[in-house]
Amino acid sequence: MKSELSRTMKATSRTDPEQVQVSACGRYRIVKEGTVIDHPDAYRLCMMGVAKPADDECLGRLADEGWGPDVFDDKWQAASLQMEEWEQGIRDANTNLPTPQKELNDSRDSDSGSVLHDSETSED
Repeated sequence: MKSELSRTMKATSRTDPEQVQVSACGRYRIVKEGTVIDHPDAYRLCMMGVAKPADDECLGRLADEGWGPDVFDDKWQAASLQMEEWEQGIRDANTNLPTPQKELNDSRDSDSGSVLHDSETSED
């Protein structure tokens, strides 16, 4: 089963050594975007939003998990966005809830009227 990474990721101890590279700063072991992962659980990377299926076996397993062709793009986009939020610290990876900083930013951006923008200031 194969999937192709849609983003560069840190390598783990289980990553195939031939696929591992060293980051530009030399501090991290990484696997580059576009790398094809051949592993029995490669479909899980697709469900996390970090890879796309690279063979029919992966597509079939995703369909078995409820990620058929009719819903794959929507589910993948949602999972990919969630992964980006985790990486940026906007969403807590353990609880999957917005972080306090995210909630604070949202409240400042809302139309609640609690924050006046330059264009909204009133003249006496």
